[in-house]
Amino acid sequence: MTRQICLSAAGILLAGIAASTAIAQEAGRPLRLEPVVVTTPNLTPTPINEVGSAVSVLTAEELEDRQTSRLQDALNTLPGVDVSPNGATGAATPVRIRGLGPRNTLVIVDGIEVADPSRAQVVYEFGTMPVDSIRSVEVLRGPQSALYGADASGGVINIVTKDPTKPFQASGLAEAGSYGEIRTNAGVGGVQGPVTFSADAATFRTRGYSSFSDKRGGSEADDFHSKSLQGKAKVAIGDNVTAFAKGRWVWERQPSDSATRDLIDTYIKKQEQYYRAGSDISLLDGRLTTTIAANYSWHHRTYIRGTLNGDTYDGTKTKLEARSAYAVSDRVTLAGGVETEEQQLRQRAPNSAGTPALGSIDATVGTNSAFGEAQVEPWRNLTLTVGGRYDDNQQFGGEFTWRGTAAWFLPDWIAPGWGTKFRGSYGTGFVTPSLYELNDPCIGFSDLKPEKSKGFDFGIDQSLPQGRLDLSATLFRVDIRDQIAYDSFRTLPAACQPYFGTTGGYGNRDTVRSDGVEFAVAAEPVDRFVVRGSYTYDRANDTSTDTSLADVPAHKAYLDLSYGVTDALRVGGSARYQSSQRNFVGWSDPFTVFGLRADYDLRPNVSLFGRVENVLNHQYEERAGIGTPDRSVYAGIRARF
Repeated sequence: MTRQICLSAAGILLAGIAASTAIAQEAGRPLRLEPVVVTTPNLTPTPINEVGSAVSVLTAEELEDRQTSRLQDALNTLPGVDVSPNGATGAATPVRIRGLGPRNTLVIVDGIEVADPSRAQVVYEFGTMPVDSIRSVEVLRGPQSALYGADASGGVINIVTKDPTKPFQASGLAEAGSYGEIRTNAGVGGVQGPVTFSADAATFRTRGYSSFSDKRGGSEADDFHSKSLQGKAKVAIGDNVTAFAKGRWVWERQPSDSATRDLIDTYIKKQEQYYRAGSDISLLDGRLTTTIAANYSWHHRTYIRGTLNGDTYDGTKTKLEARSAYAVSDRVTLAGGVETEEQQLRQRAPNSAGTPALGSIDATVGTNSAFGEAQVEPWRNLTLTVGGRYDDNQQFGGEFTWRGTAAWFLPDWIAPGWGTKFRGSYGTGFVTPSLYELNDPCIGFSDLKPEKSKGFDFGIDQSLPQGRLDLSATLFRVDIRDQIAYDSFRTLPAACQPYFGTTGGYGNRDTVRSDGVEFAVAAEPVDRFVVRGSYTYDRANDTSTDTSLADVPAHKAYLDLSYGVTDALRVGGSARYQSSQRNFVGWSDPFTVFGLRADYDLRPNVSLFGRVENVLNHQYEERAGIGTPDRSVYAGIRARF
């Protein structure tokens, strides 16, 4: 029966796409490609035509059009971005940029750095972050330590949630589908005089599929359940000062299976809390802006059942920051700031280490930082930026990083009506070892050094008249020395050898080079018909051993088609290709998966939607040994008031 439903849905969607070619010019609202203003590259809002860095943007409209239920699925379609799921739906899913490890990617949500200090590497592992409350996602590729510090040597993912625009508004979503999946989201917000507020609640539940690939014998379904609450408010105090506060709470029951076998009924209970409060100050008719803020995050994990039953990990991060931007003139902007942060790790994991003493860690590290940047337009259509940062780490001392970019937008007298931009960037970065890597009694070593990196890219962005086509091509290279990796040849302490063997632990072992090309396209050849696609070639190697890096496919491609058949009906389809990649299990096979979807407006503020994922029911592995879903069908309703 499920197969018949899937084939029928696929036939309807394909018929809709085919019929749409005959009515391509029917009147209605076109999906025009609009100019974009971004904030991540330069800390201040900057038209993308003036940005010299490689940046991709996902908007709320695009996420909704694709019916995105997990943010990492959308990130996985962008050039230069790789997603590495550790299991079935809801399992920890690190994201890497340009082949560098997840520790090199900084993730920010509404100004809060959300990486978990209790992990072996300080990373944010995407599970099922609610998508429906997101306004935009900016992905900045290349070394960004000069502005964002040690965790941004590979790039930055900046997620901004929606702000209300009406006196009162509400939204809701409910979706159900294969594997018993149920997803809900509800939000309210409003603007009442000087006060702007919003709150969202989301749930996600699924019976799941096996985290251990069914191609290799996996059969146990790994269920997942999550709940989250988030809210924010700001109050205008006079004409120049706005006070704000934001908070987010997440609870998850996460599968904890293996890439080599089924681990029956083992899972992780997680909690996360994030808070940010401060004020924005605007002076000199808006030419001088200042933000002062305090941030706090807390992460907790408890392992349930299995060999790690009862082991707990807690990580916290506290950060104080002040940053300003001053528009000296229409062509010169200066920005800078100071930060101080503290990370803490508390680990009680006797089962992972053999004894309570060997499984316990209590560690803290602090860092003080200062940074600055100048953005200059020496002549019309040419924008240059240069910035630097000094970080003083309690354990490793001082480190200076810098970045420079250039963007040249061809003037009309050279290419009338054609939007052509040449851009380039160069930057340095560094990443300090995690508290776990430094302090674990068995496999941590205090003699570890920070990773250091340098990278550059050159690119061209091309837009055609009437905003019908955007093309982007980028050539990049990143080099890392002293990369921290597991070293099988280090001698372990004698007390640990009965549990871990005689050798192992973390070391500065690898020298890495990642280079390649990135392409992206967004086009609206006729009204209502939008085409988006990307392609990445990434040659990521450990040059010290001449081996390819784990979890980095050499080739990735994505194509998405969306068409408005009528004012009320939209249909679409997608295809995603990934070449083989290796991990500790072995090599995965290349694969291509297809999806189809439709969205129908019952009323201006109520719509029904449905989609079919993995339409051809292809058995594939994102990573060797990790399971993926069979053909799946989902349907739901969305409302806004």
